[in-house]
Amino acid sequence: MIGFFVYVPVMFSGVMSLDLTSKKAVGTAAGFVGFFGYVGRVIQGKGLGWISQHYGWNAALWSVVACTVMAMALLACLWNVRPRG
Repeated sequence: MIGFFVYVPVMFSGVMSLDLTSKKAVGTAAGFVGFFGYVGRVIQGKGLGWISQHYGWNAALWSVVACTVMAMALLACLWNVRPRG
């Protein structure tokens, strides 16, 4: 169950970014998605560790909830985006 709820959204974000670009820019789009995925993992690991060390686990978990809500709001802006011809 955990793998389904983690891997599927990650896969769909990559597929969606490739679907919304032109055929000439697919490699660039895949590179950007991969790059920001790895950068996000580094920032998340260091940032969550710093928050939990300085403010405790309660603040760390609330920061995860806040980031989740912000991500949902940003993804909601892409709800009706359609690929260009």
